[in-house]
Parts: sequence; C-alpha cells; structure tokens
Amino acid sequence: MRGITGLRGLAGPIDHSRLPDAAPPAPPRPTVQRELCTVPAADPRLGSVDKSNQLAGLDLPQAWKLTRGSGQRVAVIDTGVSPHHRLPDLVAGGDYVFTGDGAQDCDGHGTIVAGIIAARPDPNGRDQFSGVAPESTVISIRQSSIKYGPVADRSSIGVGDVDTMARAVRTAADLGASVINISSVACMPAGTPLDDRALGRRWLTRST
Repeated sequence: MRGITGLRGLAGPIDHSRLPDAAPPAPPRPTVQRELCTVPAADPRLGSVDKSNQLAGLDLPQAWKLTRGSGQRVAVIDTGVSPHHRLPDLVAGGDYVFTGDGAQDCDGHGTIVAGIIAARPDPNGRDQFSGVAPESTVISIRQSSIKYGPVADRSSIGVGDVDTMARAVRTAADLGASVINISSVACMPAGTPLDDRALGRRWLTRST
C-alpha cells in the first residue's frame, strides 16, 4: 500500500498498525433509507442567464495549457456520484452507506462535486460549463447520507462518521487515487493551531 493519502512526499513514516484493516466497503451496521432521494432539476429562472463567463474567474483555458487532468484518479468521498453522460470515466469505488457500489447519490451533493471536478464540456455546445479537470477519472466512494439511518435506531437520520471516513480514505488509496476530495464540515475553535501546522508541513514538503 502507498501512503494512506495516496500522495507522494507524505512527511514521516506510516504506522500501519493504526490503519483501518483492508476490507470491502460496506456500512458498519445495517441501514435503511428514511427519506426520498433528492432529484436534481434545472431552474427555469436561470434560462436567460449568460453562461459564457461562468468560468472566467477560474481561467481554465490557461490552466488547461498545463493539464486537463489526464491520468489523474480523483476519489470523491461524499454522498456518492450518479452516472452521467458528462462523467464518462466514473469508477464505482464502494459504498459505506447502503448496499450499492458507490455510483448512487440519493442526496445530490457528491454528483455536483464530481461535476465541478471532472465534467466534460457539452458536446453539443449547449452551455460553456466544464469541470476543472475534464480528462480525469472520478472514483466515487459513498461515505455519508442524510437520507439513510441505522436500522436499530428509528429516530436517527444520517449515516457517516470518522470511522467510515478513515476506511474510505484507505479504500481510495488502495484504488490508486492520486487526489482525494472530501467535502466535510469540521468545526473547531478559530484559535486551534493544529490545521495551520499541518498545512505548513504539507507546504514545506511540496506534497499538495
């Protein structure tokens, strides 16, 4: 196994005894769907919005002179990613929420994230949208959902915790991810210095 994050230049040795055991992705306990899935839909009020400049702030054409993401495997650890014709290189990486393979998104969040990362331009030119790295491969790992809950606790809604997050990261690395995207809220006091030190260390080792 490579470094747990799948990144080169990881500072310090890895204590493999503290890593989650390698195992097929699966919920740690039985779950059940408690709410209807979110169904994405186009907003008709946006029909007249000029989409020609929506990428101007990112200046993607300039970035694409360096790379369009070819050869990169981006793990999206999120609510899953639904198959879409503009995400042709989607890989199902596993499901820690229910009994799927990771290529299901009942919450509608992971699919949006994957689109921002890797959506291909519309072949018919109906819009100017493109993901940042449209030639990359997305590995979808479903790790969280607010639409499911544990079978044993009828009052509980939502699945996904630190344990399944750690297991999902290991799975992503084992699947050869070169980039791991995690969209998660982590609340802590503003004065906590830990994150700054970690970012500083990462900057010094040039591994971001």
